Amino acid sequence: GAEAVPLDVLRDALRAGTPIVPARAEGTRDPTLPSGRIRLPAPWWDRLLDALGTGFRPRDDLAPRTHVGVPLANVSDAPVHVVVSAWVEVDGHPHPAFRPRTRDATDLTVVRRLVRVPPHDAVDVALPLYLDRQATADGLLADVRVEVRPLGAGAVLHALSTPLVVERGDRWATLLFGGGVLSALAGLALLAVRFRRWIDRPTRDLTTVAVFGALSFVVGTASQVLGLGLGSVLGPFAPFVLGVADDAARFCLLATLLTLVPRSGVLTLALLLGWLMRALALGAAHPVDALYLGASVLWLELGAAVAGLTTGRVTVGRLWLGLVVPNGLLTAFGLAVSVVVYRLWYAEGYLLALVLGPGLLYPAIGCALAGPFAASLRRVAP
Repeated sequence: GAEAVPLDVLRDALRAGTPIVPARAEGTRDPTLPSGRIRLPAPWWDRLLDALGTGFRPRDDLAPRTHVGVPLANVSDAPVHVVVSAWVEVDGHPHPAFRPRTRDATDLTVVRRLVRVPPHDAVDVALPLYLDRQATADGLLADVRVEVRPLGAGAVLHALSTPLVVERGDRWATLLFGGGVLSALAGLALLAVRFRRWIDRPTRDLTTVAVFGALSFVVGTASQVLGLGLGSVLGPFAPFVLGVADDAARFCLLATLLTLVPRSGVLTLALLLGWLMRALALGAAHPVDALYLGASVLWLELGAAVAGLTTGRVTVGRLWLGLVVPNGLLTAFGLAVSVVVYRLWYAEGYLLALVLGPGLLYPAIGCALAGPFAASLRRVAP
């Protein structure tokens, strides 16, 4: 038979890195997720969403909540075959909340995977991590244990551990969502009260609003189609690339419109037209859209009025104050909707980058380009 390899030699040949939790299904780190934490909705909100059937999809407890990633590297000239095991402990004992739900008929609390590591190569091992929402409490402190054993042997090559915290609910997301909903209701009420007054404009102004609203729809549609391809390549970083064309171009159009027609209501009419065109042409209509539309009406109209944009005093600084700052708040509200309604929990750094980039920086660039664009349009059609 094959000559046995001493354990110390095998341990030196196979390197194991710190376990990654949560990890992608490929075993690699997901930069959009908080490291070492699993976030769940508050119990009362979880029950409400399950009862209503809302959100992206009701979470199936028979499916893994996430994965444990274990990086392995083989520095020897021969392949290494190992068994990688993972389980979760609380106070030194396996916790029932992390027991694989598909194995209820047994007493197993460990998930295992057979792995072949080629010579002079590295692999990322992914092991499923199950979680029973009903058996978890806020602030649950656990340890993810990982063992790497040679195939057919009982000795342990590597014993690894990493902490894991389970959190229920998010205070900041709840506050942002609640404030955003109140803003949306106020914005929809403002739209209902002022719509007749805003629509009673000269035909020339309404035509200009219609043109810019249609252009915003074209830009948004093109970005959405382009995003289908880029999203598969760039993943969570697609908004940072698409935002250059989408957010910057969209706010360049809105700022140009406000420069040409500095009146209250023109932003709302352009936003409403773009939303209706998307709903009719693409079927992109959702009840959450009404919340975002109402919040956009309130904050953009309020920002434009406070910055003096509706009185004809349009400058780059005023555009930044009246459009970019409210859009940062709207971006934060949209992220809170993702957390509260769709249960999409992101890392704080990723959320901050979305607010600073697509939320503030790209619209600021678009507003800076609006002045020359409006001047060129005035020369063509005075």
